[in-house]
Amino acid sequence: MKQTAVEWLVEELSDVLGPMDTNSIRDLLLMDAINRAKEMEKEQMVDFTMDFMGEDNGYESYRRESALDLFNKTFNTSEK
Repeated sequence: MKQTAVEWLVEELSDVLGPMDTNSIRDLLLMDAINRAKEMEKEQMVDFTMDFMGEDNGYESYRRESALDLFNKTFNTSEK
């Protein structure tokens, strides 16, 4: 399975820090930051893919949907 750079970093940090505790404010804040970083990374990849596809020509929603589909297939996710 392919993984994003953020997913790799989370794995590396988990090896060092151990499992996160959902009762700890620090860990909840860290989990929130990780989720925001994953979403930012996804948006960057989708934007790059859309740019790579070329000019809009009135089909931006189709290009975005295609880029999201590619991301989801590549990284084994069903999020939109």
